[in-house]
Amino acid sequence: MIGRVLVIFVSAFLIGGVGLYVASRTQPPPVRRQRLIKFITYFCIVNLVLLAALAGHWILSGLMTVIVALGARELFRVLLRASGGRLAVACTIGLFYLLIGAAAVLFVWLSSPARSIFLWLVVCAFDGFSQVVGQLLGRNRLAPAISPGKTIEGSAGGLLFAVGMALLLRPVTNLGVL
Repeated sequence: MIGRVLVIFVSAFLIGGVGLYVASRTQPPPVRRQRLIKFITYFCIVNLVLLAALAGHWILSGLMTVIVALGARELFRVLLRASGGRLAVACTIGLFYLLIGAAAVLFVWLSSPARSIFLWLVVCAFDGFSQVVGQLLGRNRLAPAISPGKTIEGSAGGLLFAVGMALLLRPVTNLGVL
């Protein structure tokens, strides 16, 4: 199973890398460098999670806990700057993050490695290709007040690639499309 998953995974990263290269050609060097660093970091994180999934529940659950904790640290660093009427919104966002993070750790603990890998790669396909498609084709802002860089085109592209990833992984992992 892992060999076929790696072929699909590496192919997706190659497609994403080509898309990122095309989208970055006309950008200034600092932007190109920042995008490349983000791409390499994303590649390393996805590989680390895949290796942890192969190592078993304890390792993957521990890694997921570390990822959630680091994300919480970053989020709360930003949210602590909120004041006045924004404080209630910041607390709500923080609470939702913690609930979703706890659910992610619980899911990993209760699921098989194949199910964890399946879901992880589908989510990564959505996230990664939303950015690439958004950089290539994005014109219409999705939620400018919340996240000015997100576009409708990027989200639609991410969704299409996530569905494609799910369909490709389905026979490899013997799982249905969730």
